[in-house]
Amino acid sequence: MNPFDICKPEETSLKSFFLGPQSENKHFIQNEILKILNHCWQWRRTTYPEDGVSITHEEQLEPLFVDKIHSTKQHVDELLELFSQELPKFSPRYMGHMFSEISMPALLGHLVALLHNPNNVSRESSWVGVDLELEAVKELCKMIGYPESSIGHFTSGGTIANFEAFIRAKNKWLQILYSNKDNDLSFNDACYIQGSSSLNFSPSEIEVYKHIKQKYKKEYDGAKLIVPSSKHYSWSKAASIFGIGESNLISVELNKFGQLCVKDLQKQIDRCLENQTPILAIVSVLGTTELGSIDPIDEIQSVINGYKKNYNYTFWHHIDAAYGGFFASLKDAGFFNISKTRALQAIQHSTSITIDPHKLGYVPYASGTFLCKEKEDYFNHEISAPYVDFQQKKDLGPYTLEGSRPATGAASMFMTAKCIGLNENGYGQILKRTVHVKNEFENQCREKHTPLAFVKTIDTNITGFAVIKNCKKLSEVNHMTSLLQSHCLSYEKHKKPYYFSKTKLGKNYKNLIENFCLQNKLDQDEEHLNLMRMTFMNPFSISKNSKTNHINGVVDYLASIIQTL
Repeated sequence: MNPFDICKPEETSLKSFFLGPQSENKHFIQNEILKILNHCWQWRRTTYPEDGVSITHEEQLEPLFVDKIHSTKQHVDELLELFSQELPKFSPRYMGHMFSEISMPALLGHLVALLHNPNNVSRESSWVGVDLELEAVKELCKMIGYPESSIGHFTSGGTIANFEAFIRAKNKWLQILYSNKDNDLSFNDACYIQGSSSLNFSPSEIEVYKHIKQKYKKEYDGAKLIVPSSKHYSWSKAASIFGIGESNLISVELNKFGQLCVKDLQKQIDRCLENQTPILAIVSVLGTTELGSIDPIDEIQSVINGYKKNYNYTFWHHIDAAYGGFFASLKDAGFFNISKTRALQAIQHSTSITIDPHKLGYVPYASGTFLCKEKEDYFNHEISAPYVDFQQKKDLGPYTLEGSRPATGAASMFMTAKCIGLNENGYGQILKRTVHVKNEFENQCREKHTPLAFVKTIDTNITGFAVIKNCKKLSEVNHMTSLLQSHCLSYEKHKKPYYFSKTKLGKNYKNLIENFCLQNKLDQDEEHLNLMRMTFMNPFSISKNSKTNHINGVVDYLASIIQTL
C-alpha cells in the first residue's frame, strides 16, 4: 500500500495550517483577516477618541477626494492583474527554488505586525515587537539546542545574518589579540588563546596591525575565514565588504558526498597555525545552496574542540543553516541516519547560526535570523545614536547591522512556533513529508526506468539529477541535461506543467563529480556537472484527495521530454 494513500490524523491536522492549492481554507483565513482589520480599526477609534475625526463624511464626498479614491482602486486592480502573472509558488507543481506555500499562522502574524508597523530598533519605537522578537528567538534557540540564555535577532535574510556572524567573529578576534597585547605570548597564542571578552570597545584593525608590527616584527595581510567550497556567495561578499578581501577566504575541499572534508579542514587549520595566520571563524553548512546537503557538523566541532583541549585555542564556529536549520526539529526523532542525526545534534555546540524562516519556516519574505549561543559573543560591539534612547544590552538596535528592522518576521515566526510547533510533531511532520516526497520521486523515476542519474548523497528535500540517455561521457550527459533544461526552464510569463531550477557543479565539487562518473560508468572528459534541481517544499505535493498525482505527473512529463532529446 502506498503510504501516501492514507492521511494519519496528525498529518491531516497539518492541513489546517495552510491555505491550500485551491484556497480550500479560504473561509478561515478570510474571517481571520477581517477580524484583524476590524481589531485594528477599533484600536484606532478607541485610542484618544477625544481627539475627534480628521476626515469627515462631507470631505469623503468631495469630487477630488472621490477621484483620488477611484484612481487608487484602479491601480490596485492593475497591481492585482500584474501579480496574477507571478510564479505560482503556492502550487505543488512548483518544485524549483527554496520557496513554497506560506503558512496561515505566519501570514496572519505578518499582517498584524504590518498594520502596526513597529521598528524593532528599540523599545522606544516598538513596545510589543521587540518582545515578540525575543520570544521567537527563544523558540528557535530551543529548537536547535542552544541554552535559554542565548540571544539573536531577525534580519532581512541569510546574507545579513551571515554578515552578523562575520563582524562578531572579527571583533572577537581583535579583542582577544588586543587583550593579550601586554602578555609574553607567541603570535599564535596571542591570536587563539582564550582572551578577555569583557572589553567595552572593539580595538580598530589599524591599532591591532600597528601592535603586530611593533611587537612581533611581522608584516600582516589580514585574518582568514575558513569556509567549505560549497559556501554561499554571501561569504565572498562579507570578505569584500568588511575588509579582509576574498583572497583571505580559505575554501575547504568537499568530499565525494559534496560535504566539507574534515581531513582537509584539519590541514587548513594546521597550515594557518604554522604560518602564524589568524583564523576569524570556521563555517559549516546545513543545507547547501546547490543540493541541500548537510556538512558533518559533529566532526567539525570535534576538530575545533581538539584545539581547545590541547592548545587552549578557540575558534568561532558558525553554521550557515539558512536553508536547512529547521531540520533541527528532527534532531532527536530518529528520522535521519546516524551520521546526519549526529550532525543535527551537534548544532547546539556551535558559536552562532544563521536560519531563514522565509525558507523552510514557511514564513513570508523577508525573514532571516542570526542566533548566538553566548551573550558575550553577541554583545561585542556597539553603536549609539543620540536621538534614540537605547537600553544597553536590552535593545538590540546598537548591535545589529540593519538599523530599522520590521517586526513582521518575528511576529510570523512567533505565530508559527506557537501554532505549528518547532518540534518533531510540528515542523518535523511537515519536513519529514517533504523528504518522503523527494524519495518517492526518485524511486518512481527508477521504477519507470527514466534515464536520469541522481546525485545520491543529498540529505534533505532537494534532488539533483542529470540525463544519462545513451551517454558514455560526462560531456554527453552535460549536453543532454542542458537540452532538458532549455525545454523545461524559461522565464516567459505563462503557465507550465511543472517548475524546476538548475545548478552547475564546478571544480569545487570535483570529488563528487568523479564519484558520479564512477557510479554511472562515464568517462570524465569535463570538470563540471550540469544538474536539474528540484526542491520539494510544498506540503501538498502528494495528497490522496487531489485529482492529480503530481509525482506521477512530473516523472511522466520529464520522460516525455527526454524521449524527444
